[in-house]
Amino acid sequence: MKDWRICDMKRKILGRIISAVTAAAVMAAYQPVFANGGDDCLVNIMLDDCITNDTSEYIDVSGTSNTRIVEDGKNNKSLYADLSFVDSEITVLMPEYSATSQYSVQFDMRIEGACGGAIVSMTSKSGIKQEMFRIEEDGTIRAADDKRYIGGAVGKTMKTLTFSVDNEMNQYNCYFNGKEVVSKKSLPVSISDVERLVITANSPLDKSAFYADNFRIYNGIEYRDIKTKCKYNEMSMSFEDVDESDLAYKVYYKNDLDTASSLTFSYYPSGNTLEYREEGEGDKKNGFMQFGKTATTGIYTYQSLGKIGKHVVFEADVRHGKKSAGNMTFILIDGTSGSSRVITGPITVKETAVVGGGSSAALKRGKWNKISLAVNFTAHTFDLFVNGELCMKNKSLPESLATVSELRFSVESSTSFGTLDMDNVHIYSGSEPRDISNTDVKYESRFNANDNALSYLKGKTAVQTYSSTIFESNKKSVLANKCINYGDESLIPQDAFEKLFKCKVSVSDNTVSIDGGVVMTIGSDVMKVSGRDVKLSNAPEMIDNVAYLPAVAYGNAVLGEGKFLNDDHGMLLVGSSLTKSDTRNKMANIYLFFERKPETELKEQLAKNTDNLAEHPRLMMTKESAARLRNEVKTDPYKKKWFEVVRARADSYVEAEPLEYKVTSGRMLDLSATALSRMETLGFVYQMTLDKKYGNKTVKELEALTSFQDWGQQYSFLECATFASAAAIGFDWTRDCMDDATAEKIAVKAQELGLKQANLAYTGAAPYNDFWWNTETNWGIITNGGISNLALATAEYNTDEAMTVLRDALRSMEFTWYRFAPDGAWHEGPGYWSYMFTHLSRFLSSYRTAMGEDFATNYRGLNKYGYFQCYFMGPDALPNNFHDADSYYIESSGQFILAEIYGDKELMRYRRDTMEKYGISPTSEDIIWYDASVSGDKSPVRLPNDAYYRETELVSMRENWEDTDASWLSYHGGELINAHDQIDAGTYVFTLGGVRWALDLGKEPLRYGSVTPATEAGYTIYDFYRARAEGHNCVVINPTEALEMNQSSFSKVEEPKYGANGAIGTVNLSDAYVANASSYMRGYKLSDSRRTFTLRDEIELLTDSEVYWFMHTEGKIRIIDNKTAVIYQDGKALKVQLETNAQNQELSVMDAVSLPTSPKFNMSANPGVTKLALKMKASGSLNITAKMSLIGESGSDTGVDTTPISQWDVNALSAGKKVSASAARLDSLSIGGEQLDSFSSDKFSYTYTKGKDGSIPEISAQSQSGTVTTENFKGLDGADMVLITVTGNDNKSAYYTIQFKEFSYESIDVYDKIPASAISASSEQIIPEDNVYNTKENTTDGDLATRWSAYGTRDWLVFDLGESKEIDAFGIAFWKATERHYIFDVLVSDDNLNYTKVMSVTTKEYTDDPVVYIPQNKVKARYVKYLGHGNTVNEWNNILEFMPLKSK
Repeated sequence: MKDWRICDMKRKILGRIISAVTAAAVMAAYQPVFANGGDDCLVNIMLDDCITNDTSEYIDVSGTSNTRIVEDGKNNKSLYADLSFVDSEITVLMPEYSATSQYSVQFDMRIEGACGGAIVSMTSKSGIKQEMFRIEEDGTIRAADDKRYIGGAVGKTMKTLTFSVDNEMNQYNCYFNGKEVVSKKSLPVSISDVERLVITANSPLDKSAFYADNFRIYNGIEYRDIKTKCKYNEMSMSFEDVDESDLAYKVYYKNDLDTASSLTFSYYPSGNTLEYREEGEGDKKNGFMQFGKTATTGIYTYQSLGKIGKHVVFEADVRHGKKSAGNMTFILIDGTSGSSRVITGPITVKETAVVGGGSSAALKRGKWNKISLAVNFTAHTFDLFVNGELCMKNKSLPESLATVSELRFSVESSTSFGTLDMDNVHIYSGSEPRDISNTDVKYESRFNANDNALSYLKGKTAVQTYSSTIFESNKKSVLANKCINYGDESLIPQDAFEKLFKCKVSVSDNTVSIDGGVVMTIGSDVMKVSGRDVKLSNAPEMIDNVAYLPAVAYGNAVLGEGKFLNDDHGMLLVGSSLTKSDTRNKMANIYLFFERKPETELKEQLAKNTDNLAEHPRLMMTKESAARLRNEVKTDPYKKKWFEVVRARADSYVEAEPLEYKVTSGRMLDLSATALSRMETLGFVYQMTLDKKYGNKTVKELEALTSFQDWGQQYSFLECATFASAAAIGFDWTRDCMDDATAEKIAVKAQELGLKQANLAYTGAAPYNDFWWNTETNWGIITNGGISNLALATAEYNTDEAMTVLRDALRSMEFTWYRFAPDGAWHEGPGYWSYMFTHLSRFLSSYRTAMGEDFATNYRGLNKYGYFQCYFMGPDALPNNFHDADSYYIESSGQFILAEIYGDKELMRYRRDTMEKYGISPTSEDIIWYDASVSGDKSPVRLPNDAYYRETELVSMRENWEDTDASWLSYHGGELINAHDQIDAGTYVFTLGGVRWALDLGKEPLRYGSVTPATEAGYTIYDFYRARAEGHNCVVINPTEALEMNQSSFSKVEEPKYGANGAIGTVNLSDAYVANASSYMRGYKLSDSRRTFTLRDEIELLTDSEVYWFMHTEGKIRIIDNKTAVIYQDGKALKVQLETNAQNQELSVMDAVSLPTSPKFNMSANPGVTKLALKMKASGSLNITAKMSLIGESGSDTGVDTTPISQWDVNALSAGKKVSASAARLDSLSIGGEQLDSFSSDKFSYTYTKGKDGSIPEISAQSQSGTVTTENFKGLDGADMVLITVTGNDNKSAYYTIQFKEFSYESIDVYDKIPASAISASSEQIIPEDNVYNTKENTTDGDLATRWSAYGTRDWLVFDLGESKEIDAFGIAFWKATERHYIFDVLVSDDNLNYTKVMSVTTKEYTDDPVVYIPQNKVKARYVKYLGHGNTVNEWNNILEFMPLKSK
């Protein structure tokens, strides 16, 4: 196996030891200071007070390891950095000072030896960056913007550089050694202060030493020679330089294309081909990739890159075929340095020459030519070498190209049809070609020691209260006493309090005195600040003679905004100009929280906990817990029942053939999920029964899985990680069913397929999309969790490599971990909460059992993550399916593991009881994690009725937890631009009486994929109807093609208020609607004992506006008047009353489709959904109030309360009456004298077709349980509707509706079904282990919940009518037809041998209901064949019902 370990030079640096005295003594004698050079000198950082060979608290150097404070002349010290072989960045952090409009930034510097070039810039506290100087490779210093000569940097003496800023005149001056060399040059933007000075230096690949000293900021724009000294520090530390010379000639990427598996480039053939080819034999055998041009479109392939240097060679061998595919361009893309991608194509390889930069170089025609593009990112130039000879020199590149994150080889669109070959793609450091055949790629981890968190934290103090770590004196350390967190308050121990706030605290008896006249009292909820009382949410405490003080309250009251920051993720920060929007807060937070163990410590810990890596199982179970579980599956009533289900599933897997490598619709995600299900099911049943048939079957599946050519990382790394988890669990749980040789073969192969691929992402060398390495999305947990599981399970093989990957997987997960705070919500919505939780829980449990400790479970919000589901689910067992979630019961067995970790019996019982209530199929994990000790506890779960989740900005309000007909309102604000977001701030769902009256359309499946109907049409994935505001229960102002809300906005929810009879809440939508409104507040109120919902919008319009108010529903809407509507659904009726001050208004029913002004392209339909729409013309202050209540309840008897939101009082809400549902029902329903085939007393909505003359057939409705009345009304688009009301003896009513369609032969009502049976099929989808039986019989069973499925473009079904009959049409219902179009033929025969095609169809409708397809000519036959060609999404054929039809 190849060595693919990360070479991380920094981890080999020897520790620095203070000579002669201890560090403590040094710190006591020399506190970090900066000297002041008088009143006009604002900052004067000198280094003479530093310990020799140590670092300065004000300076951070990334890149070279050889940097320190050195003796530099008599009684003088300077910063030294070895720039010889490593690109580096030197950051000088300025202490706080009082900013002025005119100031100068000054420092001394020199370079000894070679110079690789550098850029000197300064950055303000608000993030404004100004380049000051550029140092060229010959050592020339120039002005950054116009390249005016300043002076020379190279030499033995210091050079003083001064950059003077005049914000009053928007000008700057430059001085070199006191001489003005640039005068009154225009300043592009005002820079009021300087937070940091940054020197970005490039390696010259030769000996180079950089020195700097005396960093100053002073008042005025004239040069000043400031002569000041600080106390000279005699102390010294030992320092051993690291040999970095081997880093000078890095190889970033190397692919000699020797095997078919080496063709790992991502590519877009666009109808062409990219294939592996070989030529020659024996020692002369050579592999290469071939571009085959068969279409007029272009073709390109690309390779993603991690961090590279400033001198890089991009190289490939290229050969045109006898018939050439056309011109190929080397394209360099920088997608990481700026806010937009920089793309440039410096050279094009033609058939006879390379052209670029206005020059050309000849090629050997029809032969291999080595093209070497040598790029200098400092000078922004390139040289070109052909077959090792220099052909072009110093050709220009865009100055905005700072690096290359993606190298692309692109063959142009043309009519040239032929081939072009490529081989030996190499990327390496240097300025000219060199032989790297014997040089291996040195992978470097993307994760440096602190992700630049240190540079942000320097000069600040911070406490991470959940990890009880502190950053002070520019160092991170663990507190001796842990912090105590109560909700949003953190009580931190006295010593940490003093360090965080840089204050003195004294405690006498129960009195706590703090500098500045602040007084607290132990046990008292009042803090005195300069004589005024400040209410505390949590009083100070005294525990074991240690005072714990409320840091959040103190920081807010005493320091205030800008100087104190509580990031709501557990970090308290003290500094200057602090803002919550600063993205560096996140990096600082996770740096402080996570322990970040090195691979050596992880290895030692795992070995200690697993008998020196010999013990299995170790994922989710141990030998001891497995033995306990074997008993519990026999004795615990729940586990016993669940195990029967899991064992039956395992038995079906035993009979199934091992999985085979298969790509379906361009993905392998379903296959990987099946593999995971098989491994954990079979492996678990083996552990519970010790029956080898389950273990041996698992081993066979493992052998099949590890024989795959890859694990699908080229499609997405979700596949690879899921396969990794599957292999990890299967291997771990059945290790004793393998001999040593088999075990090693499986484990090592799994590592190559999984860990090695992950390592490429962690080092920036992945040939696939590796965005997930630092993502906040669910991918961060799924990918890294699966890889971690595999590293833990197989660590006895290639241990060092496995632990290195584990180290980086844990680091990569940190980015996602951050989003659990503050309250445990998941920002991507309920669907991804569940998907991620499934994988998160496996990882948490596996790490716990393998490593003997929990991983980061003390992070803020994670303990609440399991409860998020309780609140996004309604009493109707449907979710608030915001942000790309579908509407179904969403759950996760992960609730059990969190309940176990936190000892949460309530959550344990909640998961158990919902499994029983909703018939949730148990998993192996349910049995492992469920605590059998609570099985006897049948007490009801007690949860608060309401919840508010910050950052996701989701609110859930419910009447109670007991009643399925309880009211439930859920709404959200938040962001609109993150993963899976939609343009839906302020939208809501509302359930009352067991009916979902206001719904969210949920996920638009056509949004997914690299190419979507939206992007093909020139729009974005946010332009689908279901994603736009018009597709939600939102307001749309002045509709156009543009998105209706500001996508970069954040809509803040105000903390809801709850009272005895109701609840109120608001969302501030001003930022979202900034294009059309100066302010916008939306209020939500549940009143009348929470049985009435009032929604109020208060909008200050910018201009005369057209405004729409929308509410989506599956009910049938009846407009009563211009202010009132009634919605009928599931036998109940909701009264909706609206009041507005708009000049004119129109209340109507609209289809759930885009407005005429919106983008038009292919979208999923929304069958059965309409929306109540209020259209208004308004200007100035617009108020809209909607009130919703069930007919017969309190709210329906009164009008609309138009009280402004600011005057709502939750304690003034009155109690209301609740009316139970009517038990009265229809017993029969006939139309046109015929009983409806589809009639059921509990089916309340019907559709029927009018007569040919447009008349409505006679309706006869009978009931023995109540009085029946009928009345007509108009529905969507003026459709004729009939309301049938059944009123029982208790005066409560049930409501039925019939919608009449105009007569059409495309309406199925005008036909009789011809009896038919499905007698044969080309194939059927049968997966016993998943209880999937999609067989031919399902197409004629009258049940739209069953289907026939077959995969392929020529799969068929044959139906027998019993005898030859006339057929007028065919009624067909397809599965998921709201998301895709189906392609099929219909053929007929009298002998089942000779068939005639009568129809070829591509469906146009978006509906799951049966659709009528009419052949052009009359048809008479006994046999009907359906020949399917898949659908527009994939090659599956899925029929719910197939009906030959005869006109009535």
